[in-house]
Amino acid sequence: MGMIGGAGHGRRTGVLLIAAAVLAFASAPAALGSDRIYWGNGNDTISWANLDGSGGGPLNITGATPSGPRGVAIDAAAGRIYWANQANNTISYANLDGSGGGGQLNTFGATADKPHGLAIDPGAGRIYWANDDNTIAYANLDGSGGALLNISGATPSDPYGTVIDPAAGRIYWANRVTNTISYANLDGSGGGGELDTTGAPITKPHGVTIDPAGTKIYWTNLDSTIGYANVDGSGGGGQLSTSGANDRGGIGMAIDPASGKMYWGNLGGDTISYVNVDGSGGGGGLNISGASASAPRFVAILSVPSGTGALQITGESTPGSVLSCSQATWAPDVLRSFLYRAPQSIAYQWTRDGAEIAGATDTSYTAYVPGDYRCRVTATNAAGPTSQTSDPHTIPGPPGTRLTQAKLNLRHHKVRFEFKAVGEAWGFRCKLKRPHRPATVKGCRSPKIYNHLTPGRYLFVVRAFGPSGPDPTPAKKRLRIR
Repeated sequence: MGMIGGAGHGRRTGVLLIAAAVLAFASAPAALGSDRIYWGNGNDTISWANLDGSGGGPLNITGATPSGPRGVAIDAAAGRIYWANQANNTISYANLDGSGGGGQLNTFGATADKPHGLAIDPGAGRIYWANDDNTIAYANLDGSGGALLNISGATPSDPYGTVIDPAAGRIYWANRVTNTISYANLDGSGGGGELDTTGAPITKPHGVTIDPAGTKIYWTNLDSTIGYANVDGSGGGGQLSTSGANDRGGIGMAIDPASGKMYWGNLGGDTISYVNVDGSGGGGGLNISGASASAPRFVAILSVPSGTGALQITGESTPGSVLSCSQATWAPDVLRSFLYRAPQSIAYQWTRDGAEIAGATDTSYTAYVPGDYRCRVTATNAAGPTSQTSDPHTIPGPPGTRLTQAKLNLRHHKVRFEFKAVGEAWGFRCKLKRPHRPATVKGCRSPKIYNHLTPGRYLFVVRAFGPSGPDPTPAKKRLRIR
């Protein structure tokens, strides 16, 4: 049995609130921000390619001991990829960022007999595989070993490939000898059986996957066809159109819900093919230039995080208010489709009037300066970053003051002032003073009338004030009483 080399120590206990750093390693992905597909090769390498058709490359797996990789699975939140080694009966792992960090997972307590077809459940901390001795096994991702899964009720017969559906609480696999699809309960209670595949072609099936909605299960056949049936056991089987794709012994599929495409590796063609999962064909071959594809088997898709919901800012709207950013939500992995997109790291950034505020990288910020504040949350995994930004939360500045009328009645030595505030204001403060003489500032409102003024020069000053303080540039009017 392969023992762990630090596998449990890199596991997360929660998503870290830190910004992700992209390691500049020679064999790392060329650039972040692109969904990609990974697969194992017969030449003991792990390769990747971008789904946008821009090519790919090899993954640095230094530290691991690959030997006939058969099936890959991704823990996006931990930044790791796992694969089964059929030739040395181990489960290996390496870092997705291209920094190596490889090793073998401790599988003590579980059988690893030519293991293949990995299926991972990061939330439960487990990884599953099929064995040549007609068993299904699992190991704990924390390196504490594993066990055989109770599959009583099912009839495994040369099982090949596994897929899990945690929502339904089941694991499925293909049986190459009996041409059946079996299942059992993930909780170890058995509950196994064979799925009704009536209407579908099933000839030495290799590898299974389930659509994102959890309604249909698909498998590849030795005769280069893809069959499907209803997961609920009602049959409804058929053959998926692979028109346009060069299916040459496809083994192990993954489905990208964003594009509606199914991908697989071609054992006989050293290529990665795709087709529309809705049955409309539209197939083709993915550009994998720069990557090795040597008898590729099983594939897994890594997607950038996908934001859900909307960020909210809570707090008062006065200078000195503590603003809090709500927790961002992200779409979960689609484990049944071998689609992984969980964030590995999360970073917060506050902005004011569109500009980043230096050092404002916590979930809350004390806003002393008026302006429009937003919080931005960026989630990153090895495929790249995705950001969510809140609507603005405005801390208004002090109100302005506008003098709209100054009417002088010389006959009665009387003056009348009218004024208004620009922006949110609680009131006004006024004074009418003689040059070089002090004057008392008093609360006032428009209109403000002064009577029985003695002859001379005067200065009228009015200032609005509000939740953000007084107008720093009050309105003024000079006048002369004769």
